[in-house]
Amino acid sequence: MNTIRKGIPLKGEIFIRRIPMSQVPTEEEESAKFIHKFYQEKDEIYDVFAKNGTFESLGVQKYQLAKNYYDLFITVFWAILLGVPALYWLCKFVINASLLMNSVLFIIIFSMNYLAEALIGISKIDKGSKYGLNGTNKQEVEHKKE
Repeated sequence: MNTIRKGIPLKGEIFIRRIPMSQVPTEEEESAKFIHKFYQEKDEIYDVFAKNGTFESLGVQKYQLAKNYYDLFITVFWAILLGVPALYWLCKFVINASLLMNSVLFIIIFSMNYLAEALIGISKIDKGSKYGLNGTNKQEVEHKKE
């Protein structure tokens, strides 16, 4: 989320695979084995992606979505409609307000930015649960944090 706020472009990839219902077992014990095997495959796929940065090495065809300029037009429209008057009133306030009021405005803006950074930082992956990691992986995760 911080990358979006800072204007860093993002690239997303999704691995989708259809599983026919005829292959999904209905018995509880078989279902447990199926799910366990499914998650093992998922972990292997993720390891390949983490190593290569793409799913193409798995023999998966890459499909590029067409750019949707409609969303860009909507964003620009609302940015102009709301942003121009807001900037006008902000500039007018900064020019006409006292030093004390400008300081209060600066403190409010700085506090909101700090609060947004803190709230986004709460959801970072490295602060997630370490449940299920063996001793070696826990040390690797701790090392990556530093």
